[in-house]
Amino acid sequence: MVKRLFVSLLVAALFIVPAFAAKGVRGKAGKANRALVGAAGGGGVNLPARDASAALTDEERTVVLDMVLKSSSLQSSLGSSRYRVFGVEATPVKNAGRLQRQAHSLLYDYTHNKTILVVNDITNGAPGTIIDTSVTDTQPAFTMEEYAEAKDLALKLDRVKKLMEQPTMRIQGGFSVEDGVPACAEQRHRCVQIQVNEQPNGMNGQFRLLVTVDLSARQVVEVREPKTPTTLAR
Repeated sequence: MVKRLFVSLLVAALFIVPAFAAKGVRGKAGKANRALVGAAGGGGVNLPARDASAALTDEERTVVLDMVLKSSSLQSSLGSSRYRVFGVEATPVKNAGRLQRQAHSLLYDYTHNKTILVVNDITNGAPGTIIDTSVTDTQPAFTMEEYAEAKDLALKLDRVKKLMEQPTMRIQGGFSVEDGVPACAEQRHRCVQIQVNEQPNGMNGQFRLLVTVDLSARQVVEVREPKTPTTLAR
């Protein structure tokens, strides 16, 4: 219970900052996405040790992520799942009387709707060794990449396409959806609400359409109009 609470708090703390959550690596388990995992991650690269409180360099982040994506512990958790890497960050942790430098890698498994946290001990240099792999159903904050994917799915609907032909219409990311829609509430899918708003020049806008997108299933699961007119302040 204590460990589960720690992971939940860590997920919330790490991903409150949009800049950290903005970049992701998508793929299937067993196939490292080379957009972030570059040449520095291959050939058993070991980087020099750094101060426990030092932020990760790009090179450190690359070699840590390379090890994580290839690790047997992650492969056993992911299987053949579709996943996204939300990021890798360093944090100093006091362990057995000494200050340990750790790298925390956060991933989301869209197939099983689980968040995976992999911890590397990089005290003696990155990539170090994997010391823990935790799985929780606590979802991290949505990234800009996910909002973009959700908007693309919403824009495939004829109803949304027709509205967006009007020059005063705007489409934007909304909020996470955890209830009201069976796929989101009962199956714990990763769902987000996309808003289609009307915003005439020089006037307050209004919500016109609310589209719930299930990113786990990659489909729209609900389209509705607001129950009551809602004015958007300019």
